[in-house]
Amino acid sequence: TSLLMHLTGSPQRPVNFPGTSVERAESVAKCGGFPLRVVDLPGIVSLEPSSRDERVTLDYLRLAGGGQGGPDVVVAVLDAGKLAVELRLLQRLRTLGRPLVVALTKVDVAARDGTKVDVDRLQRALGIPVLPVDGFRGTGIEDLRCAIAAMAEATPAPALPVDVVGLAREVGSGTPRGRGATDRLDRFALHAITGPLLLAFVMLLVFQLVFTAAEPFVALV
Repeated sequence: TSLLMHLTGSPQRPVNFPGTSVERAESVAKCGGFPLRVVDLPGIVSLEPSSRDERVTLDYLRLAGGGQGGPDVVVAVLDAGKLAVELRLLQRLRTLGRPLVVALTKVDVAARDGTKVDVDRLQRALGIPVLPVDGFRGTGIEDLRCAIAAMAEATPAPALPVDVVGLAREVGSGTPRGRGATDRLDRFALHAITGPLLLAFVMLLVFQLVFTAAEPFVALV
């Protein structure tokens, strides 16, 4: 949604909790004199819908090539921090038989966490345009806009290499590191033994606060 706002200059209202983005949003952009109708679709993780919002996206994408108003170009917004997972989805999107452009986000976050993505190498391996973009600052948006326009008449690229995990490893350099206190807390709170113990302690604490700590105030009222 942030990319859509930068691409088109139109205000949108992003929402991030499940079940809210169940419609597609449309706006218009231009690269030079070439008009683009940009459709913002809810996010998906596969081509098998598991929710209403995913069904909206997949129903629209499957119109591709059917003469019913489907997309001429599919722009896949991928997270640079989890390329192995994202490339699996890209692999499936290629089965739709439409030209693809990759908008690679969170490149700076991946670098901060210890993985520097070689965008040029990734683009050569995929055989499609890969544009690093920043949905917050809007950097890279003009290049993305013109790449979409250029791909409107392009033919679909061949299938991805089967070993997308290996490809993700090849284009990412450095040693991924944890995200500090959050990761340390997760290792403790989500552990098979300490997690339930922590939950029991929190529940006990809540009950004590409700019934014991609150008793003097209840008596006062």
